Amino acid sequence: MRLSEYQTKQIFARYGIPVPRGRVASSSREVSQIAEELGGQVVIKAQVLVHARGRLGGIRVARSVYEAEQVSMQILGMELGGMPVHKVLVDELIAFEDQYYIAIETDYAEGKPKLTAYTIVRTGDNGNGVQEQNRFEQHIDPLFGLLEYQVRDVAIHLDLPRDHWSQFHNAVSGLWQVYWECDALSTEINPLVICDDNGLISLDGTIDLDDEALFRHLELAEMRDFTSDADLQNEARKYGFNLVPFDGNIGTISNGAGLAVATVDAIQYHGGTAANYLDAGACHTPEKVTLALKLTLNGPGVTAILVNFFGGISHCTAVAEGIKDLLQEVEVEIPIIVRLTGDGAQEAQQLLAELPVMVISDFSEAIHTAIQQSNPANGAPGR
Repeated sequence: MRLSEYQTKQIFARYGIPVPRGRVASSSREVSQIAEELGGQVVIKAQVLVHARGRLGGIRVARSVYEAEQVSMQILGMELGGMPVHKVLVDELIAFEDQYYIAIETDYAEGKPKLTAYTIVRTGDNGNGVQEQNRFEQHIDPLFGLLEYQVRDVAIHLDLPRDHWSQFHNAVSGLWQVYWECDALSTEINPLVICDDNGLISLDGTIDLDDEALFRHLELAEMRDFTSDADLQNEARKYGFNLVPFDGNIGTISNGAGLAVATVDAIQYHGGTAANYLDAGACHTPEKVTLALKLTLNGPGVTAILVNFFGGISHCTAVAEGIKDLLQEVEVEIPIIVRLTGDGAQEAQQLLAELPVMVISDFSEAIHTAIQQSNPANGAPGR
């Protein structure tokens, strides 16, 4: 479960990590009031869990109360990465120079937390590009936690001015406490900046919580954002599906973890990008297939769907009927590629022949077709 930026900053502040003054708003009127309280010069940030909000127009600077109101009217209600914007965070505008990335995440290969830090260097005419400098990585022994000398090592490696070491220690130690005490999978400050008044402040950050540990943190569980991809994962669990969202554009639906992983891996290997991993398990009924398709369609940025099923516990005719029911119920404007093998595959293919979907038996061909159809720039005709 990933928290929104405003929720992350609330937790950061609780653990002593400095954040800008600001509040969340859901109307332009609220934005105007907050901007006036903050002196007029503010940053307005869409509160949706998508990447590259700035490049998509979801982060804007306003130099006056009037401009803040006008900008918020443009952002509220817009879609970013397929997700509607219902809330914005209004933060005070901070002048800064140096920027740093700090993260603590679970390293599953090593079985322990890992601290990562680097200096952020902006590139390009508009500063939209990012380069890493002085990258530092170190594992944290969970028995001892983050030790003072480790934070000092990071500061030295980043060539951080010594005047800021005390504040830096407080921020990084606070980040560790968030990770450890909240049962997080990852915590991130991006960026931590040196302000013009010589203070350190976290301009943005993320917290990914372990869903399996939320029973220990009911106050955090109540923060779940039901307008985000976290909602899709929550809905998927209700129906016995395992859904993991990615940043790509090809939605995938398979039965069985092995086939689902193989499908995603094949897409990545051949140059495509998967939008999700959805293991539908034993789909005995067309209704469950339809639900899996709807969940995938609702994912942000999906431009094509690849259905890859092996008929065994799940009969292929149930898959075909589920696809047919979906197309009768919903107007689908993106291509659907279907690969079915195993029990009932031939009968299912006959059912699908009457529908506006692409039925392909060969696995490799299905993968390549999905990649081609997902990218309009390739001249894909669609369905």
